[in-house]
Amino acid sequence: MFYLKIDEKTLIRRVLQSRGMDYWESGMDLKLGDDIYESFRAYQRALLKEYAPMTDEFNFRVLDARRKVEVIQDELRRQIAAFLAESDAPAPLTSTSPPRPDL
Repeated sequence: MFYLKIDEKTLIRRVLQSRGMDYWESGMDLKLGDDIYESFRAYQRALLKEYAPMTDEFNFRVLDARRKVEVIQDELRRQIAAFLAESDAPAPLTSTSPPRPDL
């Protein structure tokens, strides 16, 4: 599990520069603020607070999401490729008995 760790200020800037805030990711249904901006801040702050302890508990791979998108993408690709390479490696033999000859 990858966790793209970001601070509230950077997150808000990125969302506003890209597509803007929507009703659901702003937590408007929870009535956390008087407008979409304040609700977004409160909701995302609460989410960040909940995810922080989960990173250790569930052994998330934490990436600094404050970096440029291209840098984050390269890091994700590198780590995923390394994981896939490990999973392609043959599993070690676990049996200590000699192999049986074909009959």
